Amino acid sequence: MKTVVSDKVKNINNTLHGGAIVSLMDVAISSTLRSIHPEPVTTVSLTTNFINPAEFGKTVYASASIVDSKSRIRYVNSRVLDEDGKVIADGMGVFSLLKTNNKT
Repeated sequence: MKTVVSDKVKNINNTLHGGAIVSLMDVAISSTLRSIHPEPVTTVSLTTNFINPAEFGKTVYASASIVDSKSRIRYVNSRVLDEDGKVIADGMGVFSLLKTNNKT
């Protein structure tokens, strides 16, 4: 997942808004889980550490890696970097695989 720090996602400090950072991480984690599990997922918790500001005009990238996948509850790390490789944020997500009802 990526976005450019623009007027649409900046805060009063002219840097990427924290809510946009968390949203990027959430989508990166969900997409990573869905790439290996067909079931829908939902966020249980997402702990985020804001490390550096993402400067206006920079592109930022969110990635995710699964830590534990032995049950319906999944633990996933996520990291946001800017285009120069500077760490913007990192975090840990706890996600639940939802049971699907396939009655037709």
